[in-house]
Amino acid sequence: MELLSKHREIERGAGELNRESLEFDPDKLIEPGAPEPESALSDPEYVAEEVEGLSLTNQEMRILDNGNTLYDSPNETGKLLNSEQGRAVPDIQGDCGLVSCENIARMAGKNVTEADVIRIAREGGLCLDGCRNPADNGGTTLADICEVLKRLGIESSLLVGPDPKSLADAVASGRGVIVGVEVSEFWNNFPYEGDHAIVLTSVERNPFGKPIAFYVCDSGSGEDDSARRVDSDTMERSLDGGPAIVTAKPIR
Repeated sequence: MELLSKHREIERGAGELNRESLEFDPDKLIEPGAPEPESALSDPEYVAEEVEGLSLTNQEMRILDNGNTLYDSPNETGKLLNSEQGRAVPDIQGDCGLVSCENIARMAGKNVTEADVIRIAREGGLCLDGCRNPADNGGTTLADICEVLKRLGIESSLLVGPDPKSLADAVASGRGVIVGVEVSEFWNNFPYEGDHAIVLTSVERNPFGKPIAFYVCDSGSGEDDSARRVDSDTMERSLDGGPAIVTAKPIR
């Protein structure tokens, strides 16, 4: 199986920061408008002024038969999303980040397609382009993804050091969440390493509030993965070390 989801190396990402030196709560969001992620995240006074708590969502938590709670209706949400990247434009197949933007926009009620998002990215120089192999075209950085979302009318923020709890809080607040995962951990028995962007659409928690599973829309597995359940341990192992991208406001 060919890996369709190459990312460019994060050129301006906060993934290179020493998180242990950051004196703030990583469960909070850094609001958009910071001069650069690295400078904002290293300035405690800026963080103290600009951090905004998580808001409530319009969606519901459902109680399952086993006593767990489930946010929204992930299977129904998944029917609205694109889980098959690389089919819209012949020479672009490695566009997991761009398809993730498309899916965030769809969850926000915007009528956009993969081709629309690719056009926005190409016109703005916001994705890798011009490679001979289509699987190499479409790759994005964190900054690229945030800018594409902005051009779609959606402001986004960085969530530094994401873990299951902080991701669950963001999802359950109604925000759109894009995370980077290592496919050798995320896809069962996949023999190669590679960074890949996916969208989290729901979270399942046990009766004590601990997240035990996430539902994801994965556009790069080669299957219809619009609402795949991924246990929290797998998610935590798979996180690629960089910040997650979270919409600045609830989108549903």
